[in-house]
Amino acid sequence: MSVTQKMLSYIPGWSDGELSKYQLTDTGMAYMRVPIFRACVDRIASSMRQIPVYMDDQDLREAWPYPTSLSELLYQATISYLLHGAAYILLVRGQNFRRVQNLMVLNGSTMRVEYLGMNDDGTPRRRYIQTVNGHTYTFEDEDIVFIRAYHPADDVGPGVAPGYTALNPAQTLHY
Repeated sequence: MSVTQKMLSYIPGWSDGELSKYQLTDTGMAYMRVPIFRACVDRIASSMRQIPVYMDDQDLREAWPYPTSLSELLYQATISYLLHGAAYILLVRGQNFRRVQNLMVLNGSTMRVEYLGMNDDGTPRRRYIQTVNGHTYTFEDEDIVFIRAYHPADDVGPGVAPGYTALNPAQTLHY
């Protein structure tokens, strides 16, 4: 007696739409939807909070001079670096626009880097554009501490986010 076997050779088109809503399109989405991905990023960022930092300036050793705690700044900057390939720390200046009053990590997913040419010392000059809720803010090079990951083909913009390399395994875990 012969047994007839059926094989599914094609999944109907409607399944593409069903699966696409589960696709992870960027590291921010993976951070929000894949618990193990988020746990790894948070573990690394939390470890940065524990780094003892000492200031060379005797006056600064007494106390961190900014309202944002150093541990929170390191935590947020590390998450931005891991997810977006760069951390953007805004130097919030006082009314005289010289003295830095605070430091604030900007969301890497809202930032864009514009190349403006080279400085006299041979370093790239950049402008930073942030778009949040339809509003655009522009920052000059002297307003931002820019910490970027390495990128093999780009010396100006953000680097290759470490989290990006884990995006495909995170996609598998997401299903």
